[in-house]
Formats: sequence, C-alpha cells, structure tokens
Amino acid sequence: MSDLIEYYIGEKRLGPIELDDDLMNKRGFMLTNNRGSFFSLPIKGSNSSLYHGYYLKNKIEAKPFKFIETIRLKKTDEDYIKLVNKMWCTERHHGDTIERFFLPKGRDVLIYETEGTEGKTAELILDMRQIYDDEKWSRNHTIEHKGEYLLITYKNNHTIAVLAKGCEFKVIDNWLRADYMLDRSRKNGDGEWYVYHALDIRLSSGSMLLLGMGTSQDEAIKEIAAIKDKIDLIKSEQQRFYLDHIAKRYLENPTATKISLTKITKDELLFAKVFAHKAFDDLAVIEDVFGKEKFIGLYAGLWWFYQFWSRDESISCGALIKLGMYDQAKSILFRNIEIILPDGRIPNRFPSSELGSADGVGWTFHRLGQFVDAFQDRISLVDMNHIKQKLWLSISRLQKSYLVNGLIRNRGLETWMDTSASGDDRKGSRIEIQALLLSMIDIMIKLCRLTDDVKRIAKYETLKEKVLTAVQVMFLHDDVIADGSDGDNIDLTVRPNAFMAHYIYPSLFRKETWITCFENMQDNIWCDWINGGGFATIDTKSFLFQPIYSGMDNISYHRGDSWFFMNNIIAVSMLSLDKQRFQHKIEGIITSSIKELLYQGICGFPAELSSASHLDPNGCLAQEWSAGTLIELLDAVSD
Repeated sequence: MSDLIEYYIGEKRLGPIELDDDLMNKRGFMLTNNRGSFFSLPIKGSNSSLYHGYYLKNKIEAKPFKFIETIRLKKTDEDYIKLVNKMWCTERHHGDTIERFFLPKGRDVLIYETEGTEGKTAELILDMRQIYDDEKWSRNHTIEHKGEYLLITYKNNHTIAVLAKGCEFKVIDNWLRADYMLDRSRKNGDGEWYVYHALDIRLSSGSMLLLGMGTSQDEAIKEIAAIKDKIDLIKSEQQRFYLDHIAKRYLENPTATKISLTKITKDELLFAKVFAHKAFDDLAVIEDVFGKEKFIGLYAGLWWFYQFWSRDESISCGALIKLGMYDQAKSILFRNIEIILPDGRIPNRFPSSELGSADGVGWTFHRLGQFVDAFQDRISLVDMNHIKQKLWLSISRLQKSYLVNGLIRNRGLETWMDTSASGDDRKGSRIEIQALLLSMIDIMIKLCRLTDDVKRIAKYETLKEKVLTAVQVMFLHDDVIADGSDGDNIDLTVRPNAFMAHYIYPSLFRKETWITCFENMQDNIWCDWINGGGFATIDTKSFLFQPIYSGMDNISYHRGDSWFFMNNIIAVSMLSLDKQRFQHKIEGIITSSIKELLYQGICGFPAELSSASHLDPNGCLAQEWSAGTLIELLDAVSD
C-alpha cells in the first residue's frame, strides 16, 4: 500500500489521499519556530538529504547550526505511513502507533510525543555542525546528566538538553553511515556522511521528549525550562493562532472561482488557500525584543535560502499587501530602501552578497506603489515624502549609471535569471527591467501629486514617454515581445519574462497587443503535465533547453526548469487579460501549484521549481515567493 497524507483545519479534514511513489524520498514535512530555526524529515525511512533534521538559526548563529539528524521509531510493523498535517503539529501514523512533532513558536525546542508505543523503541540520531561544515573527523560529543536533564554537548559548547516523560534512555554512542540519495541526485557532493547515534529511547504507551537546543548547556536548558510547565497551554495557543490568524478568513468566506477548475476539488482549493498562507507565515522571522515581538523579514526559502533577499522579499510583499499586513510590508519595504547605492540600486540581500541585482530596487518600489494604493489613509505625509525622496535618488542614479537611449541596461547575471550557459547571461536591456523602471516613474508621479509637489511631474512625464517609446520600438517585433536587446542585437528567445512585464506594467502595450503576443509566444514555453502544467524558462526548441532538473550545476535552472512563482504571476496576468482565452493555461497552473503544495515535496509548502517535462518539485522545497504569489493567484481567481 502507498503512503497517505491527511490535512486538518481544526476539525475539517482533507484526505486521506494516497500518494504516488517518491523515488528520491524527498516528500516529507517541515516545522519552523518563526525565530529562524527549522525542522524537517521525510515521511519515512532515513533522511534523503543532509538538510533534513533540526537547524538552529538565531541572532548568535550567522548560519544555521544542525543539531538533530532524526528522531524516529526504530522498527514498525507497517510498510506504509500516513502523514497528518494539523497546522500546529505534524504526525506520522504507523497503523495504531503515532509519532507527533511540535515546535513552539519562538523557542528552540522540539517536542516529540508518541501514542500506542508500549514496548517500542525510538532512536535519537545527531549531526551537530554548521550547515556547510563538511568536517568528518574530531566530532566529539559528551553525554552527562544534570539534574532532570540529559545533556549532549558537541565540542564543549553546542548542547541538546533532553527532558523525558514516560520513557527511559540507553546511551548508544555510535556512528552510522548516512546515504543522502536526494543530495546525490542534485550533484550536492557524493551523498555520503556519518551521523551520531546518541540514544535509544524505551517508550511507554504515551511518551514525551523535550529536546532543547542552544550554544551552551545553560541556553539549551533555558529553552526547555521556559515551556515545560505550560505545554498544554502553548499547544492550545498555537492551534488558536493558526485558526484565528490564518484559517478563519478562508473558512468564513468561501468563494466561487472565475474559471472552471476541473482537476481540483472545492476542499483542495480551500486547503490550498489556508496552507499557502500558513507556509508564507512559517517562513517569516520574528525576534523577541525586550519582551515584544519584532518582525524581521521573510526567508527566501528553506533549506538553504535562509537570508532576506530584496528581490524575493519584495515580490512576496504582494501577498502581505493583499492580506492587509501593513506593518510587515512597511518593515520590509522601508528597510530595503534605507540604502540607495551609488548606482541607484539597493543591496541584493541582507546580509549582502557579491551577486548584483538589477531588479531588486524596481520590485521594491513597485510594491511600495501598491502599498501606497492599499494603505493611503494610514501612511503619514512624512512617510510619503520619505518614499518619494528615496525614489528620486534611485531614479536619478539609475539614469546616470544605466540609462542608454531610453533603456536601462544591466550586466550579465544581474536579473532573476542569474546563471549562465554558452554565453547566455542576459546582459543588455531586459524587458522586465524596463517595466520596473516605468513602474518606478509612475509611482514618482503619483507621489508628487499626493505630496503637492506638482513642479516635478512634467520632468517625470517626459522621462516616462522617452522610456516607453524606446521600449515599444526596441522590444515589439511582429507580435512577439523580445526578451532583451544588447546594442543592435535583439534577443527574440521566448522566455517568460515578457509575461512578467505585463504583471508589472500592463500599460506598456495596448491590451489587444498583449493578448496577441501572449497567444503567439505561450506555446513555445508551455509544458503540459498530468497534474496541470507550467511555463519553462526558455523556448523548448532552444538548444539550451533542458527538460529535466539538473541539480547544482544550474544547467537547467534558467534554461528549462519551471518556476512556481513565475507560473503564478503569469496566471494572474492571463486572468486580467482574458480568462476564457487563456483558460487552459490558468487552470493548468492552478492545478499544478495546488497539487505540488499539498501532495509533493515538503507537504504544505510550495517548492521553488519543477522539471519542465513533468511536475517534479525541486530546488528549494519551501520557497517564500512561491507561497506569496500563490496567495495572490488564488485571491485573483476567486469570484
């Protein structure tokens, strides 16, 4: 029998659904604590990736530090497992035996509970190291008792404190070989590693383990001590949070859809809305500052995009604005424009990296324009002027640094397609970058009107006309929109970026022109799948096209792979242009995004991308902008 999955929103249930085979064992679950830490495991069996397990990330740890490889029942009689996602916790059911995993928000504590486990044994296996540390030797652990706690300390500092209820420990102190088949398939090393079998745990019919983690023994104990006497209260509060903060808005407002969705049930649509929102929320990072919660930002994705990328966060801010989350959207967007670099751009991420970003600044101001539209009555005149001053500075510097003959230029590898192959690096002037500049100019004109700064308007109207004319002349060719130009060379390779340009700036061309171009271009990059479909990142007839995800060599990354955020954005545009004409593509995208979210990859989280040939989640398996743009799409399709 195949594995099963079941979802709950309070008492409302979806499933159990029978799952297809998962050859790479990538299907699993993830929990986060909203402090930066995360815990994930496959549905069953040994970990298929070194990124599975518990990673602690906080203000002290610049990079996530791994503590736990896995905690699991040693042997079960069932050859299949039912995974149950209850929002506040995740369970693995082996017949009548249950494992429950729960992460209290704001704490580095994993709570592991069991039911029906009389006489059974669980094993605690560790892999204590920084996320990219590949040292295989001198990985020394000490195990000792301290009062009611069992302490496992790595190299005299990082510690797991274990507090047990209804079980007994046996120290194993042994090393096991790990074989990470998913990593090997991604070309991420040879997939071989060694992990530390610390304990066997003899269970009762109902057992509970609290595993607290910290950079010292005292810190690990402190994490558990803060919650150990109020676990039931914390569980109740976390259940209520997910129901009231997320699920309630969808349960109380069931809606019809603007198009027919023949491969998705009404319950699947409802659960997709709730769990897309939950995934989006789970990737947020919040810190405790003097006893008050402070929103920090949105991780780009897990397992390895645990930073705040300006492009990714700004695109994701569309969902924050749609959800009415004023404070969070303002926090990200105002932080992004705090530093306007000498060339007019903003840092590409926080903390920064060496990769340049031609579009982070445009996406940030594009969302700030939507922010102003959505919350105009809440934004002070001081804030309006602040946005306007930063925008003026950015546009002025961009003009001096990159504007040539009315078009913004970028160097290679500076757009969202930031990998190269056979000289294909997208240097020159790119369609979506022009759309973002035009959006920035429109926002500047709007802000001048809102702040009674009318003397500047004529200057920006003139700039707008110059850019608009240059784009229309250079990029529109025989009812096809070019992807870019570099001097006299026009790049007519069909990519999804022209579709993105409509999402950003619909006024670039007349509606009829957009429709005609979409119709002429869509089939060059469309991929039909059994479960829906999506758009490839390059023309499927191009010699650069790769139908199968190629892993860390990046050969397929922007030359074949189908990105969920881009698919969602294109579907939003197609809905606004002609929902009947583009029915097949819109429905295909919604179907694949929902099926992937609920039943593939990390269940309840949307992945970064899929192979072009078939629905096959890959890359980062929990991606924030995939969740944010899916929230936008499911809102747009609701009638």
